[in-house]
Amino acid sequence: MPDQPVGERYILNQSEFASERFDDEVIVLNTANGTYYALTGSAPQIWAPLIQGTAVSAVAAHVAEAAGVDVARVSGELSAFVAALEAENILLAADSAAKQSEALDLAAGADYQGFVWDKHADLDELLVLDPIHEVDPQKGWPHGG
Repeated sequence: MPDQPVGERYILNQSEFASERFDDEVIVLNTANGTYYALTGSAPQIWAPLIQGTAVSAVAAHVAEAAGVDVARVSGELSAFVAALEAENILLAADSAAKQSEALDLAAGADYQGFVWDKHADLDELLVLDPIHEVDPQKGWPHGG
């Protein structure tokens, strides 16, 4: 985990990653190497606002209030989560003028589950073997000899 302090606003590194939210999980895929990340716990509820430049402190305050949890605890756990994703190059620091989305999907009394992420590299070999990566720009794919 990096020792540097977490910034205040972030965006998704769209040049290398794509993400999709499902009911209780967000999948983030590194489109270059096939590594994917499963974000669970309370992470799916804060993912969209987080990657759209909402201030980390605002996200932490909202989660703490909605769940009735100590804001210092949520802030610390969210900072560790953000730092880990920044270290993986998933999140990029955004300037203070970044588009903000303050609409957080947490109702009052929401169950706080922390911010969990798991890294999976089991698809990277399949992505490399995929013949679509051997497309000839002049001839296209599929192309027979």
